[in-house]
Amino acid sequence: MIDEPLYPIAVLIDELKNEDIQLRLNSIWRLSMIARALGEERTQKELIPFLSENNDDDDEVLLAMAEELGVFITMLAFWSMIGAQMREQDMVEYFIPLVKRLAAGEWFTARVSSCGLFHIAYSSAPEALKTELRTIYRQLCQDDMPMVSRSAATNLGIIATTVEAAHLKAEIMSIFEELTNDIIRPVIAIDATHLKSKTRGVLLVAVCKDGNEMIYPLSFGFANSECSKSWTWFLKQLHDVILHPELVLIVSDRHTGISNGMRAIFPNSAHVVCAYHLANNLKQHCKKQGDVIYHYYHAAYAYRVEKFDRVMAELKSIHPSIHPKVYDELLEA
Repeated sequence: MIDEPLYPIAVLIDELKNEDIQLRLNSIWRLSMIARALGEERTQKELIPFLSENNDDDDEVLLAMAEELGVFITMLAFWSMIGAQMREQDMVEYFIPLVKRLAAGEWFTARVSSCGLFHIAYSSAPEALKTELRTIYRQLCQDDMPMVSRSAATNLGIIATTVEAAHLKAEIMSIFEELTNDIIRPVIAIDATHLKSKTRGVLLVAVCKDGNEMIYPLSFGFANSECSKSWTWFLKQLHDVILHPELVLIVSDRHTGISNGMRAIFPNSAHVVCAYHLANNLKQHCKKQGDVIYHYYHAAYAYRVEKFDRVMAELKSIHPSIHPKVYDELLEA
């Protein structure tokens, strides 16, 4: 019979080496359960070192790992416990430099980990270092990697309870407003469909997603045809009921009427083209090159510039004539 405490780590090792990315993701999503089965000591001595040595994987797996490891801080409270028990001199000499090194790490996983330690470092830091720590934390909130800025946003609440009242209003609330405008920017998708009833015409719609990832209609309208005039009219009605239209991100296809309407009605709002529509356009030009769409989606969903460049380089080596077309499409998405 397999020794029960050894079994979870053995399964983890097997699944993390599997070629099927879904199996690797399933294994990562069970990390918390595996850590509880191993206990605090074995998790610190065996599981975490194993994960540190086996982190060369796809972005989707690394993102899932970073999110799961965030739970380890509250579950193990390892560095937090150490920091809370250290003297101020030791904090300045050892702990705060550790947090700063993590925050400046090249890999996003290190920067994600640092976000959960800043409140410990800050509470015992001298005034000069507190200013530096607040500056570094703001930079983490503005990080180009969404998983880093999300981790910083998640820990912003406990940071707010740690900083002094004067800095809370002047700096932390400012960071919160920036995150609100950037990370949780409202997204509206607009599209049209042709009606086949007796009256004909076109149905114009704007939809959003709620907190349960369910799509709901925001507004709709009927027009005789899909043209610049009808889209400008529809977007004007939509604009008038949005409190801060300049903060909205609108997703659509490439229809000329939408582009003209956006320039006229939403000149200060972000407007991007749906990756799905762009993929359908590519399919028309690459009917005999099915692997082009494969590379397109891998590049479109890349979290790191390095992966994007690697996928595009692979595509260029296979289809050099198609590469510029795909590259231009992705820049528009």
